[in-house]
Amino acid sequence: SGPIKPTHRSSSSTHGTRYFVAEIVGGLTNQAIEVWNAMIIAQRLGRTLVLPKVRPRIAKGSAYADRGMAAKPFDSLWDVDNFLDCSAKETAGLTHKSLEVDANPAHYQQNIAPSHTYWINEWSRPGDEVDLGSIFNDLEKVVSQLKNDKSEYIKLFAPRHLDWKFSQSCFVPAPRLKGEIVRLKSSLPKEYACLHARVESDWLNLCCQLKYHETPDISSAIPEEWTCGNHTDLECYKSASGIVSYLKNAGLSRNTALWVSSGAEPGALQPLRDAFDVRTTFDEGDTPYYMDYAMATIHREVCEGATQFWGMKGSQFTNQIGNKVRARGGKVSMYTDKLKKASSGPIKPTHRSSSSTHGTRYFVAEIVGGLTNQAIEVWNAMIIAQRLGRTLVLPKVRPRIAKGSAYADRGMAAKPFDSLWDVDNFLDCSAKETAGLTHKSLEVDANPAHYQQNIAPSHTYWINEWSRPGDEVDLGSIFNDLEKVVSQLKNDKSEYIKLFAPRHLDWKFSQSCFVPAPRLKGEIVRLKSSLPKEYACLHARVESDWLNLCCQLKYHETPDISSAIPEEWTCGNHTDLECYKSASGIVSYLKNAGLSRNTALWVSSGAEPGALQPLRDAFDVRTTFDEGDTPYYMDYAMATIHREVCEGATQFWGMKGSQFTNQIGNKVRARGGKVSMYTDKLKKASSGPIKPT
Repeated sequence: SGPIKPTHRSSSSTHGTRYFVAEIVGGLTNQAIEVWNAMIIAQRLGRTLVLPKVRPRIAKGSAYADRGMAAKPFDSLWDVDNFLDCSAKETAGLTHKSLEVDANPAHYQQNIAPSHTYWINEWSRPGDEVDLGSIFNDLEKVVSQLKNDKSEYIKLFAPRHLDWKFSQSCFVPAPRLKGEIVRLKSSLPKEYACLHARVESDWLNLCCQLKYHETPDISSAIPEEWTCGNHTDLECYKSASGIVSYLKNAGLSRNTALWVSSGAEPGALQPLRDAFDVRTTFDEGDTPYYMDYAMATIHREVCEGATQFWGMKGSQFTNQIGNKVRARGGKVSMYTDKLKKASSGPIKPTHRSSSSTHGTRYFVAEIVGGLTNQAIEVWNAMIIAQRLGRTLVLPKVRPRIAKGSAYADRGMAAKPFDSLWDVDNFLDCSAKETAGLTHKSLEVDANPAHYQQNIAPSHTYWINEWSRPGDEVDLGSIFNDLEKVVSQLKNDKSEYIKLFAPRHLDWKFSQSCFVPAPRLKGEIVRLKSSLPKEYACLHARVESDWLNLCCQLKYHETPDISSAIPEEWTCGNHTDLECYKSASGIVSYLKNAGLSRNTALWVSSGAEPGALQPLRDAFDVRTTFDEGDTPYYMDYAMATIHREVCEGATQFWGMKGSQFTNQIGNKVRARGGKVSMYTDKLKKASSGPIKPT
């Protein structure tokens, strides 16, 4: 009966809840590993994880951020929503208990006694914490010792070397960083190279002491003059001029844009600037005394888009970038390795594909349908390709739909995958999702030449839930039977086979593999920044195609949508439909639910702007209709943007039965927001305005 109260992702009741706190220190990657281990430990203990704070700044010349650097909120570096969603998925099934994470700032004020604070003795003990002993890489031993502590709060310092198999996909840049990433990527050509120049003094110190048992001389203000005893041409360190020599021998020319990621002073990289077309940024977020890991996070995202990457062997930062570049089919080298042979020409871009195309067989999927169904078809195509041991040709999508149509059919032009979704994310995510499903890894090829193949009807298939689009081979009625599809297709040994609209086969697709394409992210950031911190969202499914579906399937009537005024559309003599509401009907519902003009309301809809005028008249509507749309077509790219905006809302209303609504609702719930269907009956009218959560 009162305002909606904020919630956190946590136990449904805090009564009797016990919490696990992790104190995070270290380098950027190691901080992520510590957060990951804290998550695993919390779940094993059956405790709620207090969302860890991180240390985004490091004193220049230090190897990592220690206790002397201030701890800041998690979203100083990483996206909280993505972490909550991803960590829930990653820990599902590890124990009989689900992971609970609580981001309530009140937990950070707890004064946890030293007797309930623990450390592992690979570290110098930071205070009076309880010594867990030497349990390097033994997570279970840590858990067995901590479970005896029944206090409300326990804390562990730097849970690092316990479980290295962490998922990088759970640690994506915080929303505040994404605009800068988009800006920097857009400043680069489509194909560029990247260098992780690990030329800072702390790396020379590690190299010199651990490899050569010497103390380096770094007293000179000129990094090129630093020495490691009498050793030259070190195996684990190169100065900027040494890297220049290597890259020239590797065939890099001034015609290739080279993004340089480094924590070194700009002056230390001057030899690289003199030799190549260096593109980078040093000073944002940095000072003469500190570096900001937020900038390292931005640099890593930029580097992962390169077609050629050079890094430093042994660096976690290098390893992560290298894995992403390889997954996209790019070339990765360590600049301390010996060159087998000097390259005779400039670096060429590569695709993610089989190492050799000789004898490779391909699977092509023709994608049609609504936005979510196109994602499901791509997902099923991926599963089928792996089951068949074929290389999946990265599907084209249909980003535009004729207004009044229920979905995008063959009459709409097929466009590249990145018209809607991020290719790199899909390649990385799909490889992970399909790992272990069969003895073969998934191969995906984005070479445009495959789209020119003329595949004969005898090697093109369809499932007869559809009207047959041409002369394709009929696979019969195999609704929801993916294995039967695979068993029929495996008999075709031709180089290319194609399947039309592989939709109702495997609905358990991973939405995290389908994130907006880079070209859309700038607009998402712009729109989100135009909204207040707390806002509501409505998916207004008031288009004529939805009324048609509702009226025919539920009431067995043909609707009358002849009027140019949507409020006058009818479904026989039926009123107050269970599966459709006009804009004015939604207005009545939202007013009864307690929404007022003081709450910003983002409206996502494919309807004509005029059809939503009742909503505009009643509430503080914030939205955009015309970008990407025409009087004749709608663009699913705009729907993708709208979905991202809606997922950030604290209150969401949608249409029951809509896949688009379901996806947004799942994300809003995961963040602790409230979700309702505007066709449901209100149990009781709210007595006050909706409050943000």
